[in-house]
Amino acid sequence: MNRRELLLSAGAGTLLLATPQAGAMIQRRPRPRGPGVYVQELPTASPIAGLPTSTALFIGAFSSTLGTGAIGRCSNTNAPAGFDRAQGPVDDFFAQGGSDLVLVQAGADKDGVPDHAAALAGLARDGVPDFNLLLLVGAAEHLAGDPARLSRLYAGGARLARQHFAQLLVEAPDNAPDYAVWRSLLGLNDPDIAAWAPWLTDANGVLTPPGAAIAGLIARTDAAEGVWQAPAGLNATLNGFTARDLPTSRLEAMNQANINAIRPLQGAATVWGARTLSDNTEWRYLPVRRLVRWTEASLTAATANYLFETSNQALWETIERDVTDFLTGLWREGALSGATPREGFWVRCGLGQTMTATDIQTNTVRVQVGLAVLRPAEFIVFDLEFQTAS
Repeated sequence: MNRRELLLSAGAGTLLLATPQAGAMIQRRPRPRGPGVYVQELPTASPIAGLPTSTALFIGAFSSTLGTGAIGRCSNTNAPAGFDRAQGPVDDFFAQGGSDLVLVQAGADKDGVPDHAAALAGLARDGVPDFNLLLLVGAAEHLAGDPARLSRLYAGGARLARQHFAQLLVEAPDNAPDYAVWRSLLGLNDPDIAAWAPWLTDANGVLTPPGAAIAGLIARTDAAEGVWQAPAGLNATLNGFTARDLPTSRLEAMNQANINAIRPLQGAATVWGARTLSDNTEWRYLPVRRLVRWTEASLTAATANYLFETSNQALWETIERDVTDFLTGLWREGALSGATPREGFWVRCGLGQTMTATDIQTNTVRVQVGLAVLRPAEFIVFDLEFQTAS
């Protein structure tokens, strides 16, 4: 089987992906530079580059004419042709600092409700543009009275997000009596889902679900500070919106249920939480989960550099060097803990460290990476596995 496989594991989950084959590296011939002088241009692996972090994918009833699965991309506040009902979410996203948005049409089902599930199934079957943030626009409103269906929908959205190293953004109810009960009812315990409440009031006094604005805020935070920064705090304001004040007891209950509260602070609607809907303490915080998943995605993409290389000591040292250079850059930007790079991460690749003799015979390369995201004493570990040419 002529393909490359990548095995990623972090925390409690393990994911096996097959990635497309990359083109072969080109050997260039020596070029004369003068009498008797030749310069040999040797092929080298491209340095590892970080992938985008904040492309948003919105699925919703955005068109009166397009069928389920229609896709449109916009990089400004103008909705694509045919997406005549998308302007509200599009405006909310870009008003907060979003820069790259993909829209997917979810047509109505037999009950007249937007069929997000059908759109998700189509994307899983036919492919989807790369994305980092997923929002099921209108799902919380249309399925509020059907928690079983909403639970299945969110589970499907989380699966798609996980396959793309992305995050599902959920709009929690505006005023749930008990958010812990709401979470339990929907079975939401997943590090790739995060939820926000209460809903926002726009400049016209209309109550608006916060998801599109939150996606724009996350994009703005990524661009200004990095994917490892929490989209919360006094700078995490939602332009053009107001939020109602909540009693301390309600805020404490939301925090215990891992619902990210939106509060009126300094005259602006301000996000005051950055947690995932996971009870696993390792993945409790949104920037930790997103940083690790983005690092996995970036290193996954970089394995194409080594696909046609022979699995030997020289390749293992090259991989260690390239990954170390990439992670050192993250450490210098403040993404990782530690006073030195050695305290912030480690990389292992080689026979007797991450591989066996059988791995060498089957051209399987295994790389292990540890990241000190929380503090130097705590490393989050994940493994990379891929196959080189025979």
